Amino acid sequence: MPRPQFKNSKIRIVSSMSDSEQIGASFWFNIDDQELQTQLEKYYALSGKNPSMQFQRKVGDQYITTASANLFLPDERIAELKADASTKAPATNDETDFDFNDEVEIDEFTRNK
Repeated sequence: MPRPQFKNSKIRIVSSMSDSEQIGASFWFNIDDQELQTQLEKYYALSGKNPSMQFQRKVGDQYITTASANLFLPDERIAELKADASTKAPATNDETDFDFNDEVEIDEFTRNK
């Protein structure tokens, strides 16, 4: 399994729980840049992928998973992002988006081809 991008080895347990209880999870990006947050939300809404998390306890030199969760955007937000994406023209990867008013610097190697 790949290493996590984020981690925290000092989880604060504020109350006990049993494995028979239904426990929920919440997540906040804590990003002030609204454009970046929207871009991340759009990625998850359109890709079908979800961030995930695990809670583990350390026993000796091993980590035992005690809980795991995939996180999901609310259905309303997914619908909003998908509707927004469907009204925009699809992106192209054919490198035709070129501004002919831009100055282009050609290095000596390219010039002599």
